[in-house]
Amino acid sequence: MQKTIITLSSPMCGGKTAIALAMRHRQRHLLAVPILCEAVDAGFAEVDGETILALDPPETAVLPAIRRAMCKHDYLLSDTAIGLARLLAECGGSYRLVDLFTVTHGWLIEARRRLRYSRYPDDPTQYNLGPFPTPGLIRETIVADEAEPAFRTYFVDTSDWPVHMVGVTEAEAIKEVRRTRWKPRCRAAEANELPLPKTLGGRTILLVGDTEGELCCEVVGRGAAYVVSVVQDDAERNLLRRRRADCQLPVSICSMDPVRQSLPILNVHGFEIKYDLGIVANGRIAVLERLRRVCRSVVFLEVCP
Repeated sequence: MQKTIITLSSPMCGGKTAIALAMRHRQRHLLAVPILCEAVDAGFAEVDGETILALDPPETAVLPAIRRAMCKHDYLLSDTAIGLARLLAECGGSYRLVDLFTVTHGWLIEARRRLRYSRYPDDPTQYNLGPFPTPGLIRETIVADEAEPAFRTYFVDTSDWPVHMVGVTEAEAIKEVRRTRWKPRCRAAEANELPLPKTLGGRTILLVGDTEGELCCEVVGRGAAYVVSVVQDDAERNLLRRRRADCQLPVSICSMDPVRQSLPILNVHGFEIKYDLGIVANGRIAVLERLRRVCRSVVFLEVCP
């Protein structure tokens, strides 16, 4: 079996760190990408491209470092800091090379970047935003891929969990849509009765059991910076996706069973952090313990608005 190098190409806050964390924690249910599942099942090594370049002078070959990292594994996960051209030149004949190019809605990338800035205000590297996954950039990637038979590129949508592969047309379509003015959908009296802080400005929220998307809209209306909403039903997911697209809500949707499967891990600037608040609605009390593992505090709502 030929060994495989998997590289993750992504604009800043495009989702590659989230993929790496899910793989490290063996959260296979969050990865609907066959080659990533293969790597998780078989075991994989990781190498930071920037670390290799820092340890080795520019004229030193990358291949020995790759071989050392893969001595016990058939899969290697890396980023593109080494440079795809250099990987192709030195490793193309010895390894199978696969690049996963992540695509995400522009407003979600903006929300993730704002969250990153708020947690690391003194870090100058936070302003190195990089390009958004525009159709032009995607087309350039396709052209480069077609020119290199030893190298394959696949597009991965990281807007929601599980992350999944998309075709070229769908990748190009994941872009900004016309912004509409968001309006709270809860009646004022109902919203005021919720046992939630009046303002959630800048907070991260993990939400379970919001079957109609009303509560998700409510926490965004109170200023939540980023929300992950866990759903189990296709109808719930599709409804929330429509509402998110209409108003460009900073919401990622996670399709999974929160009782039996581990919840997605939040990261900022590569560091695992806890969600500021976990909210359980509609009688999903069985997931409380799981939320406490990944959230600073948890609120249980007996009735969703």
